Amino acid sequence: MIVLRKKGESVELHQEPVSSMAKFLGKFIPSAAENNRNYHDYKIKSKDGKTIGTATTNRISDKEINLVWISISGRHGGKGHGQSAMRTILEQARKDGYKYVTLEVPATSPNAKHIYEKLGFKETGETLGDEDDVWGGLTKMKLKL
Repeated sequence: MIVLRKKGESVELHQEPVSSMAKFLGKFIPSAAENNRNYHDYKIKSKDGKTIGTATTNRISDKEINLVWISISGRHGGKGHGQSAMRTILEQARKDGYKYVTLEVPATSPNAKHIYEKLGFKETGETLGDEDDVWGGLTKMKLKL
């Protein structure tokens, strides 16, 4: 559990355990076992214990962790919870000895890109997909810790 603070309100980031199915598959499929070690899912919870969002990270190497997903649900958005969760993920990455945090931001999410830039992320010049896909293409970004 990681406690976040936003305007005096307590929000928690809880790491979710690996599912029973994923553990089972990991016994027989090496790539599934590797995913179980490298991917971590989190629930972002309000002070009253309600889930208000989710996040997923992927350990790329000893030096790099990738933020796969972060989302704050509906009515909880726009209150700074996503930024607080991001700052906490970055702080934990530093404590864990990572040198870089990477992510891919959709072209359809200019507000997210702005937040990442405020936190110090820079575009790498790499893109994934194209403007016709559901995300409008993905721009890779990187932060040196």
